[in-house]
Amino acid sequence: MLERHPTDSSTKEVQFYNYALLSLSGIFIIANIVYIITRYRRARLTELLMLCFLISLLCALLFYAIGVVSSLGGQIHVMACEAIAALLQFFFLSTMTWASAFAYNVTNAVFANQLISNSCKTFKYYAMYGLGTPFLLTLITAVLSQISQFDIQVYQHWSLSTDCFVHNEIVRLALFLIPIYMMITANVIMTILCIQKIVRSGSIQSSETDRNMKKTVTILKLTICLGSGYILLFFAYMGTDQTLWNVFNIFVEIQGVLVVCANITSWSCLSRMCYGTRRPAPMTPLTEIRVINRSHRRESNTSDTSLGSLP
Repeated sequence: MLERHPTDSSTKEVQFYNYALLSLSGIFIIANIVYIITRYRRARLTELLMLCFLISLLCALLFYAIGVVSSLGGQIHVMACEAIAALLQFFFLSTMTWASAFAYNVTNAVFANQLISNSCKTFKYYAMYGLGTPFLLTLITAVLSQISQFDIQVYQHWSLSTDCFVHNEIVRLALFLIPIYMMITANVIMTILCIQKIVRSGSIQSSETDRNMKKTVTILKLTICLGSGYILLFFAYMGTDQTLWNVFNIFVEIQGVLVVCANITSWSCLSRMCYGTRRPAPMTPLTEIRVINRSHRRESNTSDTSLGSLP
């Protein structure tokens, strides 16, 4: 998305494979969205955040297909290319902001020693961050591209480059890459803090902690899936080998597949690794009530026996 693609006789073949990978990612994302909507008919905050994340990723890959893959032939108009570049910046940034919002929601629940908040009233605050931050950064980029006094060519024209994206290095670094690396770092820190908190709490077997741990692992998987691509991007910028750019482009195109596979990976697999095959199932609220009732009966029977033994 950020570097010139080869334009030789194999362009059509390259486009075919790119479209195939992007289509596969799109199918996986749409299937995951449908699954969440049909599985959770009642809107909950965690599912809303995940839906927003998946929709942003789907839109990012869609405009990636239009602005990067389709432009291999150099047939996109200048204004259209600039618009696609702005949309690419917005949706890739919003993918990371929604992932960060999801991570913060889980971290807040873990440190508050309660179930993950499902109150949709707080969703508006997450939406302000998830959509407002990318919009602000994209707006600043667009304004800079229109200010002729700075003599900054922010968006590269199709006649000079095959990619529709932010091609000014300073603007791209300040308004795209640095915010993304900051959010990835924050997600990693929140994941580590959540795991430490859960392990130190000593209540691993409870249903509440089990649910929070599932969401914490989801943060870790999303961070790995999203962060790995931008780590590749960093090394691609530092080097001159086109191979790294090719690997990065493939990674972006299969990102939807990786994210969905990470979402559906069973938490029970990791649980068995940590606790063994005999890990007891977490108690449901009904089971907890039964256990409490049994303990009360034992206490009452013990007190009755001791009273009956008195002279």
